[in-house]
Amino acid sequence: MSARRTIMRGLAAGVCNLVLSGAALAAPTAFAVWDGSPVVTDQVEARLADDQIVLQLGAGDQFHLFDQSITATAPTTALVALSSQFLTIAVTRGQARLATGAGAKPGQVLVVGLDVPRTQRLVFDARRLDASLSPGARSIIGPDVARLVAAQRRGAFWGQFEPLNINARAPVSPANEWARQGYLAQPAVVRLRRQGAVSASAPQRAAAAAQAFVDGYSRGDAETVGALLDPYPFMAGTNPAAAMTARRAAAGRLLADAGLRASLTGSSQVTADPSGGFATIATGDHRWHLRLVARDGVLFISSLEPSS
Repeated sequence: MSARRTIMRGLAAGVCNLVLSGAALAAPTAFAVWDGSPVVTDQVEARLADDQIVLQLGAGDQFHLFDQSITATAPTTALVALSSQFLTIAVTRGQARLATGAGAKPGQVLVVGLDVPRTQRLVFDARRLDASLSPGARSIIGPDVARLVAAQRRGAFWGQFEPLNINARAPVSPANEWARQGYLAQPAVVRLRRQGAVSASAPQRAAAAAQAFVDGYSRGDAETVGALLDPYPFMAGTNPAAAMTARRAAAGRLLADAGLRASLTGSSQVTADPSGGFATIATGDHRWHLRLVARDGVLFISSLEPSS
């Protein structure tokens, strides 16, 4: 197992896995936890699939992440992470609030379920987080975490603080979590899961998955198309990163098919079967049968065929 993955898992255990940290800045800024390098804010969702992100927000700043709007009511720093089941936002300085009204202050983490419309606010163990910080993360949030360690030590003395034995960053065994994140934490998939959390009928979920595939294909977006392909045929004998690379390559081949592009791009109508197992795509005179398969409760595209 790589040193990077070991460090990342350790960091996850420390914070229940999400931290926002920082001083007042002119605009939201983001940094990769692994090495502290800047991350372009519109790339944060993609980077969360394989790294955690430190967000720094000025007072009044808003940051949009998937379907969540994070507002800082004071200069705020937080560690943001994504697991196969949760989006977590752990505040190390300031105060952050979601549009749903859930808020967190230093030492608290917001745990957003990807498949259920529920957000929990928990206390994270700053000592465990401090012990697992990578050099990149420590250079940004180290002083904030040190202050939280001292505050929680005093709280423990007075019986006001008790660590929770929860790890939202790795809700299943490490090996399974690594594999599941490879296909459940891609941005296109997370957005579909959050949609399904509030509109969970089988036809609605099938129509949303099919529409996302068609929209991604029309844009020529290999990242989205690849993320929505059934991951299982690509996973045998390889690691999750290699499997995602293979899915992108398969998406590239689909996008390079001139005949398919001519019949799938343009205005289309998606109709899902009541079973949620397939959908029909109508574009002009063309009809396509899109079969879907559920993996860990999420619908992926397993085949695309002309409709007879």
